[in-house]
Amino acid sequence: MIELFRRASGSIIARIFFGLLALSFAFMWGGQDGLRMIGLSKESTVAKVGSISISNRDLGLAIERTRLNMRLRTGQELSNEDVKKFGLDRQLLDRLIAEALFKIEADRLKITVSDDYVVKILHGQQAFLRPDGSFSKETFMRFIHNFGFATEKDYVAHTKAEMVRARVIAALSANASLPLVATAPLYAWNAQIRTAQGMIVDPSKMELKEAATEDQLRDFYGKNRRQFAAPERRTFKAVIINVANLKTPVKEEDIQIIYDLEKDRKYKEVSEKEAKNKIRQQLRHDAAQEVSMSMADKIQTQFEAGATLTEVAKANGATFREFADVSLVSKNVKRSDLDQAIVDLAFNAVEGELSPMEELNDSGQYFVVYLEGRKDPEQLSFGDAMGDIKLAYKREAQTLLTKELVEKIQKQLGDGGNFKSVAAQHKLSLTAVRASRQKTLAPTAIELPPVAINQLFSVPRGHLTLVPYQGKEGQPLFLVAKVTDVKNGDASKDTKEAQNFKNLLQQQAGSDIVEFYVSYLRKKNPVEINNAYFPK
Repeated sequence: MIELFRRASGSIIARIFFGLLALSFAFMWGGQDGLRMIGLSKESTVAKVGSISISNRDLGLAIERTRLNMRLRTGQELSNEDVKKFGLDRQLLDRLIAEALFKIEADRLKITVSDDYVVKILHGQQAFLRPDGSFSKETFMRFIHNFGFATEKDYVAHTKAEMVRARVIAALSANASLPLVATAPLYAWNAQIRTAQGMIVDPSKMELKEAATEDQLRDFYGKNRRQFAAPERRTFKAVIINVANLKTPVKEEDIQIIYDLEKDRKYKEVSEKEAKNKIRQQLRHDAAQEVSMSMADKIQTQFEAGATLTEVAKANGATFREFADVSLVSKNVKRSDLDQAIVDLAFNAVEGELSPMEELNDSGQYFVVYLEGRKDPEQLSFGDAMGDIKLAYKREAQTLLTKELVEKIQKQLGDGGNFKSVAAQHKLSLTAVRASRQKTLAPTAIELPPVAINQLFSVPRGHLTLVPYQGKEGQPLFLVAKVTDVKNGDASKDTKEAQNFKNLLQQQAGSDIVEFYVSYLRKKNPVEINNAYFPK
């Protein structure tokens, strides 16, 4: 068993550190709120695991990491009361206990990482390199000080412990194995293909018997005044960074290390070249995230020092944009995905403050905004809102007509009517739908969202169901459907979909094994918790 662990964890993956560093950049040590909320001295022991003590300072810093991570990701503050209310303090303590348990187990198995190796990895990270590629001690020390470490030795010890723990976890999860008898029934359910016959009802094509009178429109306006207001508008500036334009080199030796560790588990079905390309792309993305977080810190510092956003953008090779009097949703002009993401961030920003940095859908495009001002929504008069009132009134009337039509169709089909004749009677188009939880197995003739596909899977064969979904233009549509055929997935066929599903289950099995192993270690090593902070 011990030899198995040593072999499985024999080569440390550089990617472990990339993930670690990305995580570190996502967190910053805050003040001492985490320590104060615990109410004990820094040296007090919160918990003891075997011979390892978890101090009040350890837990306090973990709380501060979580607090600042929340602030960076959402812009919201996490109070001491929130930490207690949501049980985050106890969750973080459990994580620290698990880390201590893995430290004890790694020592028993003699799994270790040398200080020299950790230093080599640290000194090769893009975030700490000068333009000429040499290691910047000043940048590195500033970074670790920001994260609460007094010396390089402290940070090396912290990183070393994380790497050792990752080795033990990798050894456990790499040996997870599920037989076909376990995966087959799950795949049969997940890859099931259903065929349904249906007819599409489009509310926008419902014809009203007569136009609305002015009295009806005024009555509708009075009951729905809140719908008819000029939207809130905001004025803001943005700085956009495209990390694809920044140099983020990846070492081939790092790619080789990761490939050697994961080729038999994760890259069985692809060529070595394809696997290494995937690893290279992931490492570049991770490195780009590191650079973006470093840039965010630099932009914040420069801005607080008095530089304008125009100057900040120019100094960092970024793009500067201004947005004046902008609403959250644009009715007349179609926005790009990037522009809409920037607007969304501005409508969550605090006036007079620089927002946290965000990325557009793993595109490598990062941006921050500075909200200068806002105009609150204004109620529109009946006359000014006339166009919107007529449209809203018509849509509501069409929705009611659609409901009546669907109920009539369901009754006719339930009484034995066939789809073709009922559809012809109501001038509706017929469609055949093949759907699966795995879209690649059964691409549908009409684009159904997951919630609509789930609706088709919620009824037995031969039963009717009503499936609401959105058309290509975003309009609401309804599919009145009857499931006519059900075909289960076959895991015995070694298809790409079956292999991907099996790999997913293997990963989950690995996670479960780690969880069970932590429970085993807790029973093996006594855990004592300070009841002064965590009463029984």
